[in-house]
Amino acid sequence: CSAGSIQMEVIGSTSFCQGGSVQLNAPAGFATYYWNNGYTGTSITVGQNGVFSVVGIDDNGCAALSNSVQVQVLQSEEPEVSVIGGLIFCEGATVELVSSVDNNPVWSNGATGESVFILSSGDYSVTVDGICGPATSDPVSVSLTILPAAAVPVADDVTIPVAGTADLLAVGDNIKWYADELGGVALSTGNAWTTPFLNTNTTYWVEANMNYGGDLMDGGKPDNTGGGGLPSTGSQSFFTAWEPFTIEKVTVYAIGAGVRDVQLCDAAGTVLQTLSFDLVDGTQELTLNFDVAVGVDLSLRCPQHNLFRNNSGVVYPYAIGTMGQLTNSGFGTGYYYYFYNWKVRTPLTQCASLRDPATVFIGPQGVIEATNTDLRVYPSPASTTVRVEGVRAGETITILDAQGRLAMKVSAPAVDGIATINVEQLAAGSYTVQVRSTERTITRDLSIVR
Repeated sequence: CSAGSIQMEVIGSTSFCQGGSVQLNAPAGFATYYWNNGYTGTSITVGQNGVFSVVGIDDNGCAALSNSVQVQVLQSEEPEVSVIGGLIFCEGATVELVSSVDNNPVWSNGATGESVFILSSGDYSVTVDGICGPATSDPVSVSLTILPAAAVPVADDVTIPVAGTADLLAVGDNIKWYADELGGVALSTGNAWTTPFLNTNTTYWVEANMNYGGDLMDGGKPDNTGGGGLPSTGSQSFFTAWEPFTIEKVTVYAIGAGVRDVQLCDAAGTVLQTLSFDLVDGTQELTLNFDVAVGVDLSLRCPQHNLFRNNSGVVYPYAIGTMGQLTNSGFGTGYYYYFYNWKVRTPLTQCASLRDPATVFIGPQGVIEATNTDLRVYPSPASTTVRVEGVRAGETITILDAQGRLAMKVSAPAVDGIATINVEQLAAGSYTVQVRSTERTITRDLSIVR
């Protein structure tokens, strides 16, 4: 028989943090109580997750079923740390760590905020305010490789007599020229650069770069020795890339002239990059410059399937430098398809220096000629040695040729205001001696005879 239903009394919150509890009371008046967790009695104290109910049995043996109460033990959400960016980078750059929970994050290195930028290797964690108190992430071990930047290059100013182009020269490695001190696209590369036509004084900025990586390696089957010919149906060889690289060139053996497409495909056969070539009959090298990401069962394909392929003399795997290997073909390890003598290049990282300014002055503009006679250049004409008197501390001395190009930069410091310059390496002709500082620029004519 049924004694109806009963309503439990809840003392406290049914949601609480670890270590808390809630008391559930059954109404009085029943002879026996049976809780669904096996307990008997008029009340229970619950400290774990679950749904709880009770059955009361009266003196007649009739049962009354209570309502159900869900109890939840709350857990603070533990944050996770994500590493943004690569772990190999140039000095001056940083790696960003980001917390998955933005609730007053405090990092193990003392930094605060949802993200933190780090410059050194180590173990990092973050602690946030959780609903049940502080919650700390598992530590993330970060091992950084910091690549030194190039030394700052040296580029001298140039004076040209009239509007026109100027020849700039910089001393440094892997030089790039820019219009601005920061950012922008390189105007040119190389230690020497001829500017565009100029009719006003113009400052350019020169940057040196230290190159890391960019090594050229061989890959694939070196040539088509062994049996083979045109396939009846066609297929492809598959390769694995353990790290990114660029396929710069491959060799193919065309049997008959015509257009062939070359495709880089992923494991599903999706075309990632493609180029078309109008081939002549015979052996030729194709420039691809396909960028390859880490992956398995990648392939180079020719959808026309009318290039030479080997069906004997094939021995997989074929190394792709140190970055991967060709492993198989669509018809097994007895076939090698189409592309031989791979030329692949490792990724290139360039670490740039700070930029050095080089100003092109036109005519008398930018040259503040001293009205006094405190600077003397003699003898002129000269053949071996020139003395420059009246040089102030910190001033630089350069010698420009008749076109305003840098002929010599004097490195020896002035002693008691006198600089002695050996000019034996200069050809006979007319030159300008330029003495510069932030306060003044003075020029004097110089003639060299031989």
